[in-house]
Amino acid sequence: MVQTIFRADSSQIEIKLEDAQGTVHATLPGKLRGDRVGVDLRVPEKAKGGLLAKIEMPNHGLSAESEALQVVEPVRMRRATDLDRYGHRKRPSGATL
Repeated sequence: MVQTIFRADSSQIEIKLEDAQGTVHATLPGKLRGDRVGVDLRVPEKAKGGLLAKIEMPNHGLSAESEALQVVEPVRMRRATDLDRYGHRKRPSGATL
């Protein structure tokens, strides 16, 4: 969910995600619902130094830019099949204590 300074129900909106070096990593279309737009944001693995969102409303000639969004390392998940019923890592078969 992205909150904007704009409020124009059902207006088309375009969000560009740029890193600190000016590389555009994604262009996401959406529609405003109040001052919010629901889009799936994924932090690109190649993003360097942070991201910013540049938002445009082409039908209204409006645009704005966010402050820097901090990029953090992704969380690595294990498959549930690697865990026992208590959520602990399974021991390899034949392993002893």
